[in-house]
Amino acid sequence: MKLKLLTITFLGASLVACGGGGGGGGGGGDTTVAYQLTARINGVDVPNFVVKPGESKVLGLTTGQDVEIIASAPSTVLTTDNGVASAEVLANTATNYRARFTTSQHTIAKRVFAQSTNPLNTAGVTITVSSSDTSFGAVTPKVGDRFTYAETDKTLAGTTVPFPLSTHVVTAVTATGWNEEFVNPGPTVMSIVNFNSRGNRVGYQATANDPNGCKDARFNPEEKLLEFPLFQGKVYNSNWTTTCATDSQLETFSATVGAYEQVTTAGGVFKAFRIETNTVVSNSTDTRLPGRGYQQKVTVWFDPILGRNVKYSGQRTYPLGAPASNVAQFFLTDTTIDLVNVVKN
Repeated sequence: MKLKLLTITFLGASLVACGGGGGGGGGGGDTTVAYQLTARINGVDVPNFVVKPGESKVLGLTTGQDVEIIASAPSTVLTTDNGVASAEVLANTATNYRARFTTSQHTIAKRVFAQSTNPLNTAGVTITVSSSDTSFGAVTPKVGDRFTYAETDKTLAGTTVPFPLSTHVVTAVTATGWNEEFVNPGPTVMSIVNFNSRGNRVGYQATANDPNGCKDARFNPEEKLLEFPLFQGKVYNSNWTTTCATDSQLETFSATVGAYEQVTTAGGVFKAFRIETNTVVSNSTDTRLPGRGYQQKVTVWFDPILGRNVKYSGQRTYPLGAPASNVAQFFLTDTTIDLVNVVKN
């Protein structure tokens, strides 16, 4: 089995770590209606933040900040969930909702709005609120949490490969970890992925993926891409064995946690750690790869309150030689993955 011919979605998903409590946005509704939500933080417009019917997006705050949600048409608030934060409501009209969030613990709040003249038009805002604590622990998801990603890859042959949207749905949570289904539009379940309580992959089972790829992989002791607590300046290392049937390969990983900063994707405006990572595979099971090795440098933005990667940019190189041109289309050079929608239970 060719372990590293997995689509890069698996790689991105492995970095998409633990989920966390909170709330989700609307589903259905008439998306042709000119109804949408925008936002301000402390009275300043949030650029590129627009939530349309059927969408749910994230807005990252720090304790003590005001958030203002502006509706383009009269609305009602369907859902109010403050997590462990205190929310002082400063305005609540048909088109303007403003509250000040304060908390001593990192937490998630939620607001879901419905257009007054068409209650099926709902839009959600998941609000992550950072406390003054600069350290973050692992987060446990809830069954039904959904995270949708957009991905584009580039191959050694120079081909750009856009993927269909992939939604990661939490299906089971136990004391030792959780399972997620990775679902493409259709919907088709592409794989079931097993995470431990730290949000690191321990296995996956492919269902509708590349018929020549690995169907049942195990990571021993874990694919340790995350180590908690997370804080700016932390450096950590790990290695693991990836096994499929009788094939296995050793992977060595290092990471440096950078700034806790604002980053914007189609899924919202997040507060996230910028983490620089490096992975080296020295004994790939793919015999078409010269030297059986490659290196992958990735910058990932990880929201430690949401418990998810929100943006991923990776470059893969082949320091021991590039694969032959006749198979170059099967080997990746660049990958970008963005979180585009979040539904929290």
